[in-house]
Amino acid sequence: MSATASETLNMMAFGVSGASTSSPFDPGVSSECYAKVNVAAGGSGSCSITNSNANDLVFGLVFDAQGGGVTTGSGYTSMSGTFISKQSGDSLAEYRLVSSTGSQAISFTNSATSTQTFYIVGDAIQ
Repeated sequence: MSATASETLNMMAFGVSGASTSSPFDPGVSSECYAKVNVAAGGSGSCSITNSNANDLVFGLVFDAQGGGVTTGSGYTSMSGTFISKQSGDSLAEYRLVSSTGSQAISFTNSATSTQTFYIVGDAIQ
């Protein structure tokens, strides 16, 4: 992932206990996902990965450029951590433990009253 001179990258630091220290990311993931999505009020935006290990921790991060409001997707738990951003807006991280392999949708819901632009990334930790 890269950014142009007119874009700002947002980062979040968080810790995970019990993950593989030699190879933390699921090597079978069909690559991390990234999406820029315009989401209508009350709607959801998502990107998908495919994990190859049962019991992965699937996680996603979102930046809502307009800062109108974003909530976790269905089945996900909000993750606490420290966001680093030079741009105003809403940032949120979520996770869920999966018990099977296959396609995993990482989704966030627009809780604002107008269309919002979501920037979503996701991956899986084994």
